[in-house]
Amino acid sequence: MKNGFVLVSMCALAASAQADIVNPSFEIPALGTGLYSYNTAGATWVFANHSGEAATGSPWFTGSPPEGNQAAFLQNIQGDTLGSDSISQGLTGLTPGTSYNFTFFAAQRPEKTVAPITVFLGTNNLGTFTPISTAFSSFTTSAASATSANMTLSFVAAGASTGDWDSAIDKVGMQTVGATVPEPNNLVLLCACVLAIGSISYRKQRN
Repeated sequence: MKNGFVLVSMCALAASAQADIVNPSFEIPALGTGLYSYNTAGATWVFANHSGEAATGSPWFTGSPPEGNQAAFLQNIQGDTLGSDSISQGLTGLTPGTSYNFTFFAAQRPEKTVAPITVFLGTNNLGTFTPISTAFSSFTTSAASATSANMTLSFVAAGASTGDWDSAIDKVGMQTVGATVPEPNNLVLLCACVLAIGSISYRKQRN
């Protein structure tokens, strides 16, 4: 019985293993109403230069974000090297050869110049997106094929290095584009699991 349980668990893991985004709505750590933090520690995202997390009531966005009480922000100010202000997360469990695209919500910071946002998967440029107002609106990137099981998703402020360019980001999602073919190792494991479970079921019926 114990061996059967372990086998079923292994099969479930093989069938369900896939990439996912951690803390997609920037709710970790909880900052408290009106607060914000540059280069926020413990958020599972990497915040570079002038970027971080902000809560409802802070200066970075109006109203409530589309999910939860917090969002991330990107700020490009005078003197910043273009591309130095970014938010990124290392994704694991991608299937090489499979194409992915990403969704997110973005808004302009009130009374500031909007910062266009360029999205990358590894070195693949998935497009540049400009929030149209201080209200959050949704965007969908173009697709790119994964070249490795581990790649970095990045949101980079694309404003000029003059003035103060700002945007907020929330509710990041990831989708597989087209049909997915299991990796060879996972496919072999799944086949072995199906055969083994069938064998266990047959022996139980014989007993």
